[in-house]
Amino acid sequence: MNANSPSYAISFLFLPLLVLIAGLIFFPAYTGLSRGKAFLALFASLLPGVIRLVQIGRPSRSGVPMEVIWSAVAAAIAVVLLTAFALRLWGRWVGDKATEEERKPGTAGVRAWFSASNVTMGVAIVVFTSYGFDISPFVLAVGIAAVLAAYPVLRMESAAPAPKTDDTSVEREKIVSMLEAGKLTPDESAELLQALNESSRIPATQPIKLTSGQRLMLIGAALVALGFFLPWFVFNPGKIANDMMMNIVMKSPLEASGFSITTPEMKTPNVSISGGDIQKGLGWMTLLLAAAAALIPYFATRLDGATMRTVRYLCLGVGAFIVLYLLTQNARFVAIGLIIAITGYILEIVGVVRDSRYSSGNP
Repeated sequence: MNANSPSYAISFLFLPLLVLIAGLIFFPAYTGLSRGKAFLALFASLLPGVIRLVQIGRPSRSGVPMEVIWSAVAAAIAVVLLTAFALRLWGRWVGDKATEEERKPGTAGVRAWFSASNVTMGVAIVVFTSYGFDISPFVLAVGIAAVLAAYPVLRMESAAPAPKTDDTSVEREKIVSMLEAGKLTPDESAELLQALNESSRIPATQPIKLTSGQRLMLIGAALVALGFFLPWFVFNPGKIANDMMMNIVMKSPLEASGFSITTPEMKTPNVSISGGDIQKGLGWMTLLLAAAAALIPYFATRLDGATMRTVRYLCLGVGAFIVLYLLTQNARFVAIGLIIAITGYILEIVGVVRDSRYSSGNP
Protein backbone atom coordinates (compact mmCIF):
# COMPACT_ATOMS: atom_id res chain seq x y z
CA MET A 1 0.00 0.00 0.00
CA ASN A 2 1.25 3.52 -0.74
CA ALA A 3 0.29 7.04 0.14
CA ASN A 4 -2.15 7.29 -2.78
CA SER A 5 -4.18 4.20 -1.92
CA PRO A 6 -7.76 4.50 -0.60
CA SER A 7 -6.86 2.56 2.56
CA TYR A 8 -4.17 5.05 3.45
CA ALA A 9 -6.47 7.98 2.73
CA ILE A 10 -9.10 6.51 5.07
CA SER A 11 -6.51 5.86 7.78
CA PHE A 12 -4.78 9.21 7.49
CA LEU A 13 -7.73 11.50 6.88
CA PHE A 14 -10.96 9.96 8.11
CA LEU A 15 -9.90 8.23 11.33
CA PRO A 16 -7.89 11.13 12.83
CA LEU A 17 -10.79 13.44 11.93
CA LEU A 18 -13.21 11.08 13.66
CA VAL A 19 -10.98 10.95 16.74
CA LEU A 20 -10.76 14.75 16.75
CA ILE A 21 -14.54 15.18 16.58
CA ALA A 22 -15.11 12.59 19.32
CA GLY A 23 -12.38 14.20 21.41
CA LEU A 24 -13.93 17.63 21.13
CA ILE A 25 -17.09 16.18 22.65
CA PHE A 26 -15.81 13.94 25.44
CA PHE A 27 -12.45 15.49 26.35
CA PRO A 28 -13.75 18.48 28.37
CA ALA A 29 -16.45 16.41 30.08
CA TYR A 30 -14.21 13.49 31.02
CA THR A 31 -11.12 15.43 32.09
CA GLY A 32 -13.01 18.14 33.97
CA LEU A 33 -10.88 20.85 32.33
CA SER A 34 -12.16 24.04 30.78
CA ARG A 35 -12.81 23.86 27.04
CA GLY A 36 -9.70 25.82 26.17
CA LYS A 37 -7.34 23.67 28.21
CA ALA A 38 -9.08 20.45 27.17
CA PHE A 39 -8.84 21.30 23.46
CA LEU A 40 -5.18 22.25 23.86
CA ALA A 41 -4.43 18.91 25.54
CA LEU A 42 -6.40 17.08 22.83
CA PHE A 43 -4.46 18.68 19.96
CA ALA A 44 -1.16 18.04 21.75
CA SER A 45 -2.03 14.36 22.22
CA LEU A 46 -3.06 14.03 18.55
CA LEU A 47 0.16 15.54 17.22
CA PRO A 48 2.47 12.50 17.75
CA GLY A 49 0.01 10.18 16.02
CA VAL A 50 -0.41 12.47 13.00
CA ILE A 51 3.35 12.83 12.65
CA ARG A 52 3.75 9.07 12.80
CA LEU A 53 1.09 8.52 10.11
CA VAL A 54 2.78 11.06 7.85
CA GLN A 55 6.13 9.32 8.28
CA ILE A 56 4.93 5.80 7.51
CA GLY A 57 2.72 7.02 4.66
CA ARG A 58 5.58 8.30 2.55
CA PRO A 59 5.82 6.41 -0.76
CA SER A 60 8.40 3.64 -0.80
CA ARG A 61 9.45 0.89 -3.17
CA SER A 62 7.77 -1.88 -1.26
CA GLY A 63 4.80 0.09 0.00
CA VAL A 64 3.47 0.19 3.56
CA PRO A 65 1.67 -2.89 4.95
CA MET A 66 -1.88 -2.27 6.06
CA GLU A 67 -1.22 -3.67 9.53
CA VAL A 68 1.46 -1.01 10.04
CA ILE A 69 -1.07 1.71 9.23
CA TRP A 70 -3.69 0.30 11.60
CA SER A 71 -1.10 -0.15 14.34
CA ALA A 72 -0.09 3.50 14.00
CA VAL A 73 -3.74 4.59 14.12
CA ALA A 74 -4.33 2.49 17.23
CA ALA A 75 -1.23 3.96 18.87
CA ALA A 76 -2.42 7.50 18.07
CA ILE A 77 -5.84 6.83 19.61
CA ALA A 78 -4.18 5.21 22.63
CA VAL A 79 -2.13 8.36 23.26
CA VAL A 80 -5.31 10.47 23.21
CA LEU A 81 -7.10 8.10 25.62
CA LEU A 82 -4.12 7.89 27.98
CA THR A 83 -3.86 11.68 28.02
CA ALA A 84 -7.55 12.04 28.94
CA PHE A 85 -7.24 9.33 31.61
CA ALA A 86 -4.14 10.93 33.14
CA LEU A 87 -5.74 14.39 33.21
CA ARG A 88 -8.83 13.00 34.92
CA LEU A 89 -6.72 11.28 37.57
CA TRP A 90 -4.68 14.43 38.06
CA GLY A 91 -7.81 16.49 38.64
CA ARG A 92 -9.24 13.95 41.07
CA TRP A 93 -6.04 13.26 42.98
CA VAL A 94 -4.32 16.64 43.04
CA GLY A 95 -6.91 19.14 41.86
CA ASP A 96 -9.37 18.14 44.60
CA LYS A 97 -12.15 17.46 42.08
CA ALA A 98 -13.09 14.02 43.39
CA THR A 99 -16.76 13.44 44.16
CA GLU A 100 -18.01 12.65 47.64
CA GLU A 101 -18.35 8.98 46.71
CA GLU A 102 -14.83 8.85 45.29
CA ARG A 103 -13.42 10.38 48.47
CA LYS A 104 -14.73 7.54 50.60
CA PRO A 105 -12.05 5.10 51.72
CA GLY A 106 -12.23 1.37 51.20
CA THR A 107 -14.81 -0.57 49.22
CA ALA A 108 -17.25 2.30 48.81
CA GLY A 109 -14.63 4.48 47.20
CA VAL A 110 -13.40 1.66 44.96
CA ARG A 111 -16.93 1.13 43.63
CA ALA A 112 -17.21 4.85 42.86
CA TRP A 113 -13.92 4.85 40.97
CA PHE A 114 -14.97 1.85 38.90
CA SER A 115 -17.77 3.86 37.34
CA ALA A 116 -19.11 3.17 33.86
CA SER A 117 -17.07 6.01 32.33
CA ASN A 118 -13.80 4.93 33.96
CA VAL A 119 -14.33 1.24 33.10
CA THR A 120 -15.20 2.12 29.48
CA MET A 121 -12.10 4.29 29.25
CA GLY A 122 -9.98 1.53 30.76
CA VAL A 123 -11.25 -1.06 28.27
CA ALA A 124 -10.60 1.31 25.36
CA ILE A 125 -7.08 2.00 26.61
CA VAL A 126 -6.35 -1.73 26.90
CA VAL A 127 -7.65 -2.46 23.39
CA PHE A 128 -5.89 0.35 21.52
CA THR A 129 -2.67 0.37 23.55
CA SER A 130 -2.17 -3.39 23.34
CA TYR A 131 -2.62 -3.29 19.56
CA GLY A 132 -0.76 -0.07 18.88
CA PHE A 133 2.23 -0.69 21.16
CA ASP A 134 2.23 -4.51 21.28
CA ILE A 135 1.79 -4.67 25.07
CA SER A 136 0.15 -7.47 27.00
CA PRO A 137 -3.53 -6.56 27.55
CA PHE A 138 -3.45 -8.43 30.88
CA VAL A 139 -0.64 -6.22 32.21
CA LEU A 140 -2.48 -3.12 31.02
CA ALA A 141 -5.77 -4.21 32.62
CA VAL A 142 -4.08 -4.94 35.96
CA GLY A 143 -2.23 -1.62 35.88
CA ILE A 144 -5.36 0.43 35.13
CA ALA A 145 -7.36 -1.41 37.80
CA ALA A 146 -4.59 -0.75 40.35
CA VAL A 147 -4.52 2.96 39.48
CA LEU A 148 -8.30 3.28 39.84
CA ALA A 149 -8.29 1.50 43.20
CA ALA A 150 -5.24 3.37 44.55
CA TYR A 151 -7.00 6.56 45.71
CA PRO A 152 -9.61 4.98 48.03
CA VAL A 153 -7.10 2.41 49.26
CA LEU A 154 -4.58 5.10 50.24
CA ARG A 155 -7.33 7.01 52.03
CA MET A 156 -8.30 4.07 54.20
CA GLU A 157 -8.28 4.89 57.87
CA SER A 158 -7.60 2.52 60.71
CA ALA A 159 -10.93 1.90 62.35
CA ALA A 160 -11.21 2.62 66.04
CA PRO A 161 -12.41 -0.33 68.12
CA ALA A 162 -15.89 -0.21 69.55
CA PRO A 163 -16.20 1.22 73.06
CA LYS A 164 -16.09 -1.33 75.82
CA THR A 165 -19.40 -2.01 77.47
CA ASP A 166 -17.93 -3.36 80.70
CA ASP A 167 -19.17 -1.39 83.70
CA THR A 168 -16.25 -0.59 86.04
CA SER A 169 -18.36 1.13 88.70
CA VAL A 170 -18.59 -2.07 90.75
CA GLU A 171 -14.81 -2.52 90.79
CA ARG A 172 -14.35 1.13 91.76
CA GLU A 173 -16.76 0.74 94.71
CA LYS A 174 -14.86 -2.35 95.88
CA ILE A 175 -11.55 -0.48 95.81
CA VAL A 176 -13.04 2.45 97.74
CA SER A 177 -14.62 0.15 100.31
CA MET A 178 -11.32 -1.73 100.80
CA LEU A 179 -9.56 1.60 101.27
CA GLU A 180 -12.10 2.67 103.89
CA ALA A 181 -11.77 -0.67 105.65
CA GLY A 182 -8.00 -0.24 105.84
CA LYS A 183 -7.27 -3.22 103.62
CA LEU A 184 -5.55 -0.97 101.07
CA THR A 185 -3.24 1.96 101.49
CA PRO A 186 -3.98 5.21 99.61
CA ASP A 187 -1.06 4.52 97.24
CA GLU A 188 -2.26 1.00 96.49
CA SER A 189 -5.82 2.15 95.85
CA ALA A 190 -4.55 4.92 93.56
CA GLU A 191 -2.53 2.37 91.54
CA LEU A 192 -5.55 0.07 91.24
CA LEU A 193 -7.81 2.89 90.11
CA GLN A 194 -5.24 4.01 87.53
CA ALA A 195 -4.90 0.47 86.21
CA LEU A 196 -8.68 0.19 86.01
CA ASN A 197 -8.90 3.44 84.08
CA GLU A 198 -6.25 2.31 81.61
CA SER A 199 -7.95 -1.03 81.03
CA SER A 200 -11.26 0.66 80.26
CA ARG A 201 -9.83 3.38 78.06
CA ILE A 202 -10.55 3.17 74.31
CA PRO A 203 -7.29 2.74 72.40
CA ALA A 204 -6.65 5.81 70.29
CA THR A 205 -5.86 5.10 66.66
CA GLN A 206 -4.48 7.63 64.26
CA PRO A 207 -5.98 7.72 60.76
CA ILE A 208 -3.64 7.51 57.82
CA LYS A 209 -3.67 10.99 56.32
CA LEU A 210 -1.68 11.74 53.19
CA THR A 211 -0.84 15.17 51.87
CA SER A 212 -1.19 15.93 48.16
CA GLY A 213 2.60 15.69 47.82
CA GLN A 214 2.70 12.24 49.42
CA ARG A 215 -0.11 11.04 47.17
CA LEU A 216 1.73 12.34 44.12
CA MET A 217 4.89 10.53 45.15
CA LEU A 218 3.05 7.25 45.66
CA ILE A 219 1.32 7.64 42.28
CA GLY A 220 4.64 8.41 40.63
CA ALA A 221 6.32 5.38 42.19
CA ALA A 222 3.40 3.20 41.05
CA LEU A 223 3.76 4.52 37.49
CA VAL A 224 7.49 3.82 37.49
CA ALA A 225 6.78 0.27 38.69
CA LEU A 226 4.14 -0.17 35.98
CA GLY A 227 6.42 1.20 33.27
CA PHE A 228 9.25 -1.06 34.46
CA PHE A 229 7.39 -4.15 33.26
CA LEU A 230 6.35 -2.60 29.93
CA PRO A 231 8.56 -2.21 26.85
CA TRP A 232 11.01 0.68 27.13
CA PHE A 233 12.37 0.24 23.63
CA VAL A 234 10.96 -1.54 20.57
CA PHE A 235 12.96 -2.00 17.39
CA ASN A 236 13.00 -4.21 14.32
CA PRO A 237 16.47 -5.63 13.50
CA GLY A 238 15.45 -6.35 9.92
CA LYS A 239 14.26 -2.79 9.33
CA ILE A 240 17.48 -1.39 10.79
CA ALA A 241 19.54 -3.66 8.55
CA ASN A 242 17.45 -2.68 5.51
CA ASP A 243 17.94 1.02 6.25
CA MET A 244 21.69 0.52 6.59
CA MET A 245 21.86 -1.37 3.30
CA MET A 246 19.76 1.31 1.60
CA ASN A 247 22.15 4.02 2.79
CA ILE A 248 25.11 2.05 1.51
CA VAL A 249 23.43 1.53 -1.86
CA MET A 250 22.48 5.20 -2.18
CA LYS A 251 26.10 6.21 -1.61
CA SER A 252 27.44 3.60 -4.00
CA PRO A 253 29.17 4.91 -7.17
CA LEU A 254 27.19 2.43 -9.26
CA GLU A 255 23.91 3.87 -8.03
CA ALA A 256 25.15 7.36 -8.82
CA SER A 257 26.09 6.20 -12.35
CA GLY A 258 22.53 5.11 -13.08
CA PHE A 259 22.78 1.41 -12.28
CA SER A 260 19.91 -0.01 -10.28
CA ILE A 261 21.02 -2.09 -7.32
CA THR A 262 18.47 -4.25 -5.54
CA THR A 263 19.00 -5.59 -2.05
CA PRO A 264 17.07 -8.41 -0.38
CA GLU A 265 14.62 -7.15 2.23
CA MET A 266 14.93 -8.71 5.66
CA LYS A 267 11.72 -9.29 7.60
CA THR A 268 12.12 -9.89 11.30
CA PRO A 269 9.75 -9.53 14.28
CA ASN A 270 10.00 -6.58 16.61
CA VAL A 271 12.22 -6.87 19.66
CA SER A 272 10.97 -5.38 22.93
CA ILE A 273 13.25 -4.40 25.82
CA SER A 274 11.58 -3.81 29.18
CA GLY A 275 13.04 -2.04 32.18
CA GLY A 276 14.48 -5.22 33.66
CA ASP A 277 16.39 -5.94 30.43
CA ILE A 278 18.26 -2.63 30.27
CA GLN A 279 22.00 -3.17 30.36
CA LYS A 280 24.10 -2.57 33.48
CA GLY A 281 20.99 -2.75 35.65
CA LEU A 282 19.97 0.83 34.86
CA GLY A 283 16.30 -0.15 34.66
CA TRP A 284 16.40 -1.76 38.11
CA MET A 285 18.16 1.31 39.49
CA THR A 286 15.38 3.60 38.27
CA LEU A 287 12.78 1.35 39.89
CA LEU A 288 14.58 1.10 43.24
CA LEU A 289 15.36 4.83 43.38
CA ALA A 290 11.75 5.78 42.65
CA ALA A 291 10.48 3.34 45.29
CA ALA A 292 13.03 4.55 47.86
CA ALA A 293 12.10 8.21 47.34
CA ALA A 294 8.39 7.46 47.87
CA LEU A 295 8.64 4.96 50.72
CA ILE A 296 11.60 6.17 52.80
CA PRO A 297 9.42 8.33 55.13
CA TYR A 298 7.45 5.22 56.15
CA PHE A 299 10.55 3.22 57.06
CA ALA A 300 13.26 5.68 58.13
CA THR A 301 11.07 7.39 60.72
CA ARG A 302 14.04 8.59 62.77
CA LEU A 303 15.42 10.81 60.03
CA ASP A 304 14.83 14.51 60.45
CA GLY A 305 12.90 16.41 57.80
CA ALA A 306 15.91 18.10 56.17
CA THR A 307 17.86 14.85 55.82
CA MET A 308 14.83 13.03 54.44
CA ARG A 309 14.24 15.71 51.81
CA THR A 310 17.91 15.57 50.82
CA VAL A 311 17.77 11.79 50.39
CA ARG A 312 14.57 12.07 48.36
CA TYR A 313 16.00 14.71 46.06
CA LEU A 314 19.16 12.66 45.62
CA CYS A 315 17.22 9.50 44.70
CA LEU A 316 14.96 11.31 42.28
CA GLY A 317 17.82 13.29 40.74
CA VAL A 318 19.87 10.17 40.00
CA GLY A 319 16.84 8.25 38.73
CA ALA A 320 15.69 11.11 36.50
CA PHE A 321 19.19 11.46 35.06
CA ILE A 322 19.21 7.74 34.16
CA VAL A 323 15.83 7.77 32.38
CA LEU A 324 16.66 10.97 30.50
CA TYR A 325 20.00 9.49 29.47
CA LEU A 326 18.28 6.38 28.13
CA LEU A 327 15.72 8.56 26.33
CA THR A 328 18.31 10.69 24.55
CA GLN A 329 20.51 7.74 23.60
CA ASN A 330 17.70 5.71 22.00
CA ALA A 331 15.02 8.25 21.12
CA ARG A 332 14.11 6.46 17.85
CA PHE A 333 13.03 3.29 19.63
CA VAL A 334 11.33 4.68 22.75
CA ALA A 335 8.19 2.75 23.76
CA ILE A 336 5.36 3.34 26.22
CA GLY A 337 7.15 1.87 29.26
CA LEU A 338 9.90 4.49 29.36
CA ILE A 339 7.36 7.28 28.80
CA ILE A 340 5.32 6.04 31.77
CA ALA A 341 8.48 5.81 33.91
CA ILE A 342 9.45 9.39 33.03
CA THR A 343 5.93 10.55 33.87
CA GLY A 344 6.23 8.80 37.23
CA TYR A 345 9.47 10.60 38.00
CA ILE A 346 7.92 13.94 37.08
CA LEU A 347 5.03 13.29 39.48
CA GLU A 348 7.43 12.28 42.25
CA ILE A 349 9.52 15.41 41.81
CA VAL A 350 6.39 17.59 41.93
CA GLY A 351 5.25 15.62 44.98
CA VAL A 352 8.46 16.07 46.96
CA VAL A 353 8.46 19.80 46.18
CA ARG A 354 4.87 20.09 47.41
CA ASP A 355 5.67 18.05 50.50
CA SER A 356 8.65 20.28 51.27
CA ARG A 357 6.46 23.37 51.01
CA TYR A 358 3.83 21.75 53.24
CA SER A 359 6.48 20.89 55.87
CA SER A 360 7.75 24.48 55.83
CA GLY A 361 4.24 25.82 56.39
CA ASN A 362 3.56 26.89 52.81
CA PRO A 363 1.27 24.19 51.35
